[in-house]
Amino acid sequence: MCRRAPTSNRRARPSSAAGRPGSSRPTAERTSALAAQQTAHGERVRTARRLWQVKQANLHALVELKPALTHLGDKGQLLLLRFLSIPKGFSYLEERGYVAEELTRFQRPAVYPPVHLYGQLVQDKAGRQLLEAQ
Repeated sequence: MCRRAPTSNRRARPSSAAGRPGSSRPTAERTSALAAQQTAHGERVRTARRLWQVKQANLHALVELKPALTHLGDKGQLLLLRFLSIPKGFSYLEERGYVAEELTRFQRPAVYPPVHLYGQLVQDKAGRQLLEAQ
């Protein structure tokens, strides 16, 4: 049989509901924690927006360089697909015949195009028009 410890050794529980988890009463500590959490979330959102803007600027700069990326294998292929998401990148790849080649390659009955191919194409008006025409 298990014996219980004497009650004098037990920790005291808070008597008010404000200290319990799940309590609906706000406390200064909870309010402060919530404010800190919202501030941290806002900062993460701002950082993500800045990072996205930097990535977009880098993508535009890379398209301007018109690099040969096919020798990089799958990573180069994925980067070329990202070019399709901006107008200048789409124009560049369409001029080179890349877009038509990729779409033709995936029109065989047993071959499914990667989702990211269509995902990048639909981000630009010319890409959407190309898909609608097919």
